[in-house]
Amino acid sequence: MSVSEVRRVSTTKVRPASYIHKSTDNFKRIDLNPWDILFLRQVYLQRGLLFAKSQSFPGRKDEDGKTNNIVISNMITGRLGIKNNEDDNTLSVYINCNFEGAEIIHATADISVKENVGQTYVPASVIDPLFSLNGVRNYEGQSHPLFSTQITELLDGVFMGCSVNHSVVDGTSFWNFINLWSEISRSSDNHTPFLIRSLSVGMNICNTKALVFKGHVEKCFHFTKENIAKLKARANSEIISETKQNTALISSLQAVLAHLWIAVLRARTIIDSTSDENEKTAFGFVTNNRSKLIPPLLEAYFGNSASLVMITATDNEVLQRGSGFPASLLNEVANSNTDGRIRRNTKKVLCTRSSHRFNMYGNDFVAMRTGIRGKSSGVTTVDEGPVEGSIDVGISLPIEVFEALENDAEFMEAFIF
Repeated sequence: MSVSEVRRVSTTKVRPASYIHKSTDNFKRIDLNPWDILFLRQVYLQRGLLFAKSQSFPGRKDEDGKTNNIVISNMITGRLGIKNNEDDNTLSVYINCNFEGAEIIHATADISVKENVGQTYVPASVIDPLFSLNGVRNYEGQSHPLFSTQITELLDGVFMGCSVNHSVVDGTSFWNFINLWSEISRSSDNHTPFLIRSLSVGMNICNTKALVFKGHVEKCFHFTKENIAKLKARANSEIISETKQNTALISSLQAVLAHLWIAVLRARTIIDSTSDENEKTAFGFVTNNRSKLIPPLLEAYFGNSASLVMITATDNEVLQRGSGFPASLLNEVANSNTDGRIRRNTKKVLCTRSSHRFNMYGNDFVAMRTGIRGKSSGVTTVDEGPVEGSIDVGISLPIEVFEALENDAEFMEAFIF
């Protein structure tokens, strides 16, 4: 599928139900918090949902056309504002609730669902046309909608491609918003997003060019509940055997990620004949800070509250010490992400201007997963699988690495497509 096969029928600006007239409103300013600031040079967060044509979906208006207006808040119908602080040569970035509008695009495409999700590898040429705001950086939210959804009618389904400014929301906030939208569409009870934003920070924004990654494709691995239990049991058993402890507390997700880390590193080592077993390998993941903070943030907090956690080890350690070793590293760093550490790291990040290491998206556990955008090589997204207890892992890698993975019997036995 190419861009020419997707035809845009209409574009609608959506404003909150409370909106009266732009000239009569006093625009509210919502300051970004430290975690919001870190995403300014990232691209928009993009996620896609696929529906059968008979299904109801959040973007479908009700009979009086008010559903979309009810759920859309003034926060995501505004634009980013940037103020130059001449006293210290920094820029303050905030959400300007000026009611410029969120965006809903109606499009059509003469393709089937099978063409979209039935392929072994999903190239960018298939996914890109189903989203708006491709390649837009979050700081460009001054002139672009903070939220845009493209609803594309396929021959046998509907694809809803959502693009949202990652400096306004994180993955948790995004899916809370989508679920709320769905609940209102079904006229069920709902809860208004928690919109308190109380932190103001300043930061220099460098004129960096967008990185373009070529030759990568995306693939989703489906880990069943039964296979996850086996991976978890093996990791815990190895830790108990090595440390002589009575118990080990590796989680299902940590066991899956350890299995993936070993397999991808092994595949890359096979491809790269010059690799050094003493070379350092890094694994980073984004963790939700809401429950870690004291006092904790509500789970429905609408904004960013996440930290990037990095783990390093030598190639030889990861490849030779079994899945228990990387799983224990993941467990240790997850448990050490306390309120004190989060606050200390926030201060360090704010003092180190123009330093940006957040090059991956977080782990989002959702009811449905179809399209993932904005991923570079090695970046992984974890979602809840279609069956309770299962996990879907989407990863972007060169085709050569995927081929090596598929020839890895130990890796392949742990999941089904």
